[in-house]
Amino acid sequence: MTWRRGVGLIATIVSCALSAIADHLPAEKQARGKPEHVLAGVNVYRGKVADAVRRFGNGRVENHSDSDYPAGSGERTYRWQINGVRLQLATVFRTDWKTRRLIEGPPQVVDVWGDSPADRATSTGAGLSLGGTLADVIRLYGRQFE
Repeated sequence: MTWRRGVGLIATIVSCALSAIADHLPAEKQARGKPEHVLAGVNVYRGKVADAVRRFGNGRVENHSDSDYPAGSGERTYRWQINGVRLQLATVFRTDWKTRRLIEGPPQVVDVWGDSPADRATSTGAGLSLGGTLADVIRLYGRQFE
């Protein structure tokens, strides 16, 4: 092995090791307590897009599919404007070719953003909404996030 290849190999190993370390927070910096999976009334594991549409109305829907996806599948984004707050929900879909039905997965992403406090409709499951203070976070979740 030449000197240059040896240095290159060492640099690659060090880079991979640092990436692996940077991929995870140290245990003392990780949040403790029960994880929250609900935002704006949508559970990202067990929620249904149809429930969000019933709750917020039709909103704007965008489909994205490209040649990398299997035929009849893609990503779908729903967007709403609620009391000056923007809400976005993203999911994936596929087509069942036997029944010719579109099958949508559970919400994978729920985003709420804006610069004014929102009502409970766009808050977390515990009740934290935009404009909440650190005192609100501690009251609702405790100090496990400090």
